[in-house]
Amino acid sequence: MAQSLIILALLATAAAAQDYCDKSLCGEDQEHTGCNHNGQFGDACPAGAKLLQLDANAQQLALAAHNEVRQQWANGEGNVALKACRMPTMRWHAELAKLAELHIKSCQMRHDECRNTQEFDASGQNLYLTGTTSKQPRDVSSLLREAVANWAAEGVNLTADILSNYPKRYQGPVVGHATALLQQLNTDVGCAVVSYRENAFNIYLVCCNYATTNFVETPVYTSCNTAAEKCNTGSNPVYAALCSPQEQVNPNL
Repeated sequence: MAQSLIILALLATAAAAQDYCDKSLCGEDQEHTGCNHNGQFGDACPAGAKLLQLDANAQQLALAAHNEVRQQWANGEGNVALKACRMPTMRWHAELAKLAELHIKSCQMRHDECRNTQEFDASGQNLYLTGTTSKQPRDVSSLLREAVANWAAEGVNLTADILSNYPKRYQGPVVGHATALLQQLNTDVGCAVVSYRENAFNIYLVCCNYATTNFVETPVYTSCNTAAEKCNTGSNPVYAALCSPQEQVNPNL
């Protein structure tokens, strides 16, 4: 219990140190999710809404789900056989997870306007919602893996042209969640999950915030003949097509 209290205190201190009402964090007329957020569930949430706890094991499973998708594509084994020159291994980021938590405490399946931080000036976001009539609670780790699999499934719509130059005013099948997973500048991720009862369904809402987002007319990832050939620190011993965890990649354009 003492350890839990210490961790919570550290998170609270970190949040307090960041002024999310700082206008420089967001675009003009954009509202930051963390600005004046009291940490409570929003008015749209039904009674009994709750935040599902992501322990260290759940965080690692969420990371593994992301990095497995990145490994597949970086190794040229996705829908498009392009190997990634320098795709970093994703890391868990507590501040991104906290902002994801604050956002989905609205209990609404919609993107927030701004979730940027001092470290990440164009943070991205993926959302996933699922429901069941079963009264048996869902396991949070399986929900996270299911969400990532759902986003990754958009990979069937990806083409070499999209990967090499994310299109402006794109009108084709949905690809934006998958490209966020595969973005070569995405170094960090933090997720949160809430559950609530709605119209006889138990609803689960998943939010993952990322270091960066999709940028038009820029590559999702740059391809090379050999995966990870431009990683300065070598490849990851577990995910050989990704850069080692020590690779320093600037997520901000």
